Amino acid sequence: MARCFAAAIVALGLTACSGRARTQPIHTTPTPQADARSSSVSMAEQGRFAPVDRAPSSSPLVGAMAARYRALASRARPCRFAQIANRIHGTLFIGCSAGSIVAFDTRGDLLASANVRMDGITSIVSAGSREIAISGYNDGASLRNGLAILRVRNLRPVGPKLIEDSTFLGVIGDRAYIDDWCCFGRPNEYRPATIYSISLKNGSESRPVDLTPDPQAHPANMQPLGQGEHNYLKRRYLYVVVGPITYRYNMMDLARRPRRMFTPKTSP
Repeated sequence: MARCFAAAIVALGLTACSGRARTQPIHTTPTPQADARSSSVSMAEQGRFAPVDRAPSSSPLVGAMAARYRALASRARPCRFAQIANRIHGTLFIGCSAGSIVAFDTRGDLLASANVRMDGITSIVSAGSREIAISGYNDGASLRNGLAILRVRNLRPVGPKLIEDSTFLGVIGDRAYIDDWCCFGRPNEYRPATIYSISLKNGSESRPVDLTPDPQAHPANMQPLGQGEHNYLKRRYLYVVVGPITYRYNMMDLARRPRRMFTPKTSP
């Protein structure tokens, strides 16, 4: 009896590993065409775009325009799942899964498409009159933040293709300011802000400046993970939040002693 049972198992194993293709066809569900009234993409243009699967229910896109965003994104080859959308300077930008991003004009025509080195896109904001800043993440052994600055007209990168563990603060003049927080906090080190800028003209980077306001009041071995995560830029001032204290720096002169503000409410 045991021999028969063993022989049956071997036979099943050989059948499963024989490498023969399935004989039954795989049935797929075709993607329904979007209503012409809900999308301004013409029927002639629809033939240029490959239909893809619908966005998953976990997509951050919500609201009345979500269906329109997904319909537009589904007609762009690089975009599989729409994750976030924002209209900037009259152009609709849609961030997709696997780091794809597409741009449409007011008529729904595809202007440009690109791919950034991110697993997911979480934010698309203006970075001046001709650029946008893309924020997202990369998943691996640890979850890491990603940032890229792109030209509006062609979605090509300005400066590095990927900036890791950094926050886009804003634009002053023709320079985009970045806060490099390196791995969301530095152990046994007090450095709540490392600021540098990127030229929006040629992508060149300035020398980074480490800001350490009142180091005697903030011992290095007592700093929590994520120090500096609430820093923000407003007009020409940089606000560095350290616990319940906010330090206001003049971005035009970071070497000048900051103004100390005793309130956490200055942080958004």
